[in-house]
Amino acid sequence: MRVVRPPDPDDQWLLAHRWVWSRSGIEHSIAGNGAASAVFVCGIARKQAEMLDLDETVFLLVFDEETQMPGRGAIPRDATAPPELIADSLLAHPDPGN
Repeated sequence: MRVVRPPDPDDQWLLAHRWVWSRSGIEHSIAGNGAASAVFVCGIARKQAEMLDLDETVFLLVFDEETQMPGRGAIPRDATAPPELIADSLLAHPDPGN
């Protein structure tokens, strides 16, 4: 269901909602591009894998922690590490509620 994002959403609102790409919307953008040579779609959203056939090239932009999470207090973890090391790292982090 499509919703209107509030001007300053709190964490509860952000956690309760997800970005979902519309295949018809992406197709419309591509078709409406006319003679232009490229269409750039930026972001990560649910159902994005269902639209990979519309892409000629996919880029992954990588950036540092500070740029990615300003003011959010997120603790990044290396998702390329073996699962047992990721789990150990998460379990070793102190619980802020205690």
